[in-house]
Amino acid sequence: MTEQFARILRQYGRDVQLQGSGEAVQVRAFVQQIQRQETRSPAEETNFGAADLRRWLYIGPAEQALRAGDGISFDGEAYLVQTAAAIYAGGEKSHWWAVLRPAREALA
Repeated sequence: MTEQFARILRQYGRDVQLQGSGEAVQVRAFVQQIQRQETRSPAEETNFGAADLRRWLYIGPAEQALRAGDGISFDGEAYLVQTAAAIYAGGEKSHWWAVLRPAREALA
């Protein structure tokens, strides 16, 4: 099942660059903006300024671990991992799931 998922990522995923604590890595992954049901604007005013509330769903390869704070870039935009988890199927790691938020500064 893991090889089938990797084949689907290669065929239908997009090129994504991951920047964790080590060297940047290029992978194929699914990334899609999470649509909100609310009619509020994507930026909400807080006591500290405007907060960008947009989020993206990431589904990527099993061999590339993610953790909160890692950087991801694609289509010329930079994002930060807000939360991430390894997903298992039948006791075998299938893929990584994460929620991304826009980064305030571009990734180096």
